[in-house]
Formats: sequence, C-alpha cells, structure tokens
Amino acid sequence: MAGQLRRIPAMLCVLLHAGLLHAEVYRCEQAGRTVFTDQPCPGGRMAETRPPPTGTLDPMARHAQDERIQQWERESAAAAAALRTADREWLAGHAREQAIEQAYQRREVVAGMSRDQVRQVLGAPVRIARRADADGQGERWYYPDRGEGPSTVQFVDGRVATYGNPGRPYR
Repeated sequence: MAGQLRRIPAMLCVLLHAGLLHAEVYRCEQAGRTVFTDQPCPGGRMAETRPPPTGTLDPMARHAQDERIQQWERESAAAAAALRTADREWLAGHAREQAIEQAYQRREVVAGMSRDQVRQVLGAPVRIARRADADGQGERWYYPDRGEGPSTVQFVDGRVATYGNPGRPYR
C-alpha cells in the first residue's frame, strides 16, 4: 500500500508535464531530399506542414460513421440469426435421420423413411395406389396380413407420412 502511494506523485508529474512534451515537426528540403526534424530548417526551404488531426470528426462525418456502424451491426445480427436458424434446422434434420436409421436397424417403419428403406424392411407391397394433389405426390402401399392384420404405408413426396393397420395405431 505504501509503495502505491509513493507512485502517485510520480504519475501526477508525468500527466501534468505531458502537455509540455509536444514538439513541432519541421519538414525541410535539403539538397533535393525531404528531411523531418524537430529543429527549424537551417538554410533549407521549409515545406508546408499540416497540423496533426485533433481526433474529432465534423458532425456530418460523425453521423455518416454512426450510420455505417449501425448498418454493420444490423447486418451482423441478421447474419448471426440466419446462422442460428440454419444450425437449428440442421440439428433437427440430423436427429430425424438418426431416429429413422435406428428404426431401420430395428426393422420398424416410421415417418420420414424413404421408399427403399420401407421396401428393405417390409418387402415388396401387394398393391400400390398413386395420387397427386395440392399436398404433393402421394402413394399408398398395401401389405398382406402378417399376424396383426393388413398394413398400409402412405408416402407423401417419397417419404413415409403414416404407417399402420386397422388393429394398430399409425406411427
């Protein structure tokens, strides 16, 4: 604690004298060369110098800069939201595909399976009825009684929409 108190006067001296440390910069032309120095040009011609920027923007430039920052923030937020949505959709699709794969391994038919997967699980249907309507292309596959009654598989756009039989609820 005592060591920190001794540093305070030293820091105050540095801060108070910081304004005195400002130095002029001269741009001189000597023998056809441009030279920068902290001393006035001796016998050489002094080139025109500009004062250093003050660090403040005029109100119109600041307004334009603020608008660009706000536009960037809006675009970044929209891009982040789109990425989060795409991630959620991919995860949902991936989980659905895993559930279908697990059902396929158990030799069960579930919603979302393809025609080929159903054919590999249940075999060839005894009858196929096709239809087309506003919901898309549809098919209904009929299977014979395998101990639980005849089964039907309904497809919409090539994927299982429903599966079941009169004695068993649809999945």
